Formats: sequence, structure tokens, C-alpha cells
Amino acid sequence: MLYFGLGLVVPAQNSAKLVNYHIDAYNKRDVNQQYINTQTSKITTLESNYFEDGFIIRNFDTIRCKIYLPKSKFNDDLYLYIIVRFSGDSDYVYTPKDISGYAVRNITMRAHRSLISGDTTFFFIRLIENGRVTLYDRGRIPSSNEYTYYLNRQGDKNLLIFSPNKESDFFMQESYAYSTSPMISKYRGQNEKEFSIAFSEYLKDCEGIRNKIASKFYTVKDMETIIREYNECPLAN
Repeated sequence: MLYFGLGLVVPAQNSAKLVNYHIDAYNKRDVNQQYINTQTSKITTLESNYFEDGFIIRNFDTIRCKIYLPKSKFNDDLYLYIIVRFSGDSDYVYTPKDISGYAVRNITMRAHRSLISGDTTFFFIRLIENGRVTLYDRGRIPSSNEYTYYLNRQGDKNLLIFSPNKESDFFMQESYAYSTSPMISKYRGQNEKEFSIAFSEYLKDCEGIRNKIASKFYTVKDMETIIREYNECPLAN
């Protein structure tokens, strides 16, 4: 039996037909939820050997469970929803509207809410590096077809958000998963020159990293290395 979040369920033998309890006028514009509905409606069987030990975070509680990972390769759907088993044959679909995060295998996710031009979308962002600056990413999803980075400086309530794959703006957004604050443009015209200027300033308290970025030794393609090295930098303060 498969349940959708806290909603209704239509039981079926060895199969699942989902009813989305998030259906209302507010969510008719939520293309991510529409995609989740479509994908989960196709589910017919769930092989038990594909459930792995993990946990979800809900209402500030860490809840141990089994999480369905049917593919060895990371799947972009994991930015949108997971299927969870607590006991027996009862399985649940959880989205960023239901939980604040989850972890399974080497994957750690936190819920994020994005409000742009009056449209609100929900998704998970994946932890890549943790330290003075924490780096998250998000793959291509229906509401945004661009791979995107999210950076959070320790003690800062804002996220720095940008896509490394195209010329776009850098944005700042409040980092809380359910903040209603809109994105505010911080740096304009994301390209190698603008990246060098922006990140030389953003990581200026580590001289070695600042110089490597300013000299273009490191570019936007080296983001994970940049943040990892910055977090290990003894000069950062």
C-alpha cells in the first residue's frame, strides 16, 4: 500500500494508485507537484531489495526509515520526492512540502522553497560540501531546467544562488526552507569575469582562494574544489 504524504490512498494488490492531497488552486501552478503526481501514478511495484536505510526530518524529529533507491546512478527525481517505508508493506511518498530533509546512502537533502514572480515551487537541494561555506546543488527539474548551486556562509541567513552552465544572474535568497522572501539580484551577468569578481569578494578572507579565483586559475567549473579548499583554509576567519 502506498500513501502520498498525509493524504488519501487507493489501495491495490502489489500496486499503488496515488491521490494527491496537495490539490488546490494554489498548487495548480506548481509544475513540480504536477510532475510528481505523474511519475508516482506510474508506480506499480516496489522491490523490497531497493529500499535502503536512511532517515527523514519532520517537525524537527529525525525518523529512521527505509528509502527507495531503484537506481545506482543518482536520479534527478530525488530533488523532488522520495518513497519511504517504515514497516510492513505501507509506503509513503514524501515531498519538500512534507519534510524538511532526508538522508540515504551518501545523499543528504534539505527542503527548499523558491518564490519567483509570485510563483512558489518546492524541491530538495543536495549537500555537496559542509563548513564555513556550505555548498548545495539542484539538478534539472520541471520548474527550472538549469543545474544550480546554492551557497550558505556560516552565520548568514542568505543563500547565494546561481547556475554555472549559462550566463545568468547571481541571486541572494533567505535560506530558510519556507521563507517567503523573493530572490534579490546580487551580481549581474554571470560569466567568467563576473564570477571572478563576485567570488573573489565572497571568499576574500582566504587569500589563497581569492588569488586563484582572481587570476582565473579556478573558474566556475571548479566550484566544489573551491569551496572544499576554502573550508580547509587556515586563513579564513
